[in-house]
Amino acid sequence: MDSERHWDTKDDFFLARELDNWSEFDESRLIGRSLSDIYAMLREEMDLQMSYEEYRKNYDATARHIYSTKAELMPNAMKTLESLKQMGITQALVSSSTHRWIGYAIHQFGIADYFAKIISSDDVNGKGKPAPEIYEFACEQLNASKDEILVVEDSVPGIQAAKSAGLTVVGYTGAKHGQHPANADIEIDDLQEVLRLVKSGIK
Repeated sequence: MDSERHWDTKDDFFLARELDNWSEFDESRLIGRSLSDIYAMLREEMDLQMSYEEYRKNYDATARHIYSTKAELMPNAMKTLESLKQMGITQALVSSSTHRWIGYAIHQFGIADYFAKIISSDDVNGKGKPAPEIYEFACEQLNASKDEILVVEDSVPGIQAAKSAGLTVVGYTGAKHGQHPANADIEIDDLQEVLRLVKSGIK
């Protein structure tokens, strides 16, 4: 999903109002991380004084607006999901976002039926990417061995998480959030390349 550019251009983002030095922070460091991990980072590095509950409430309101009205699917995402479904490939969504945020996007695009499992950092006590727990949990939920799983990621923390979990990772370079998915096992710039990889037996 293409959403990061909407966070970057939101002039009234609550953290920009809350932190006088927000303009000095590299927002790309937040991509792919969970709410709790971001909060801990901002407390330590930016001296954020807002309570976690207020922070979560503000972030959720922004996410609801972006994911429900602004965000778009990446090019060829729907075609790829549908083709994999027709091929009988089990698909899972693994995100550092909360289940609530994932729900906004799933509802917006009507894609719930493509996924056998939808996994959030909520399921691993808020431990998001780049920690490997979320992908280790996904393997358990799918009841699949690691050599049967192919991960597609577009962020550096996501690739680090999947690699640390011992999984094969495809880095999608077509995202527009400024992160290059370095250190992936394979790089693609079109999501439909996933079909070729699956058909060729790369798992």
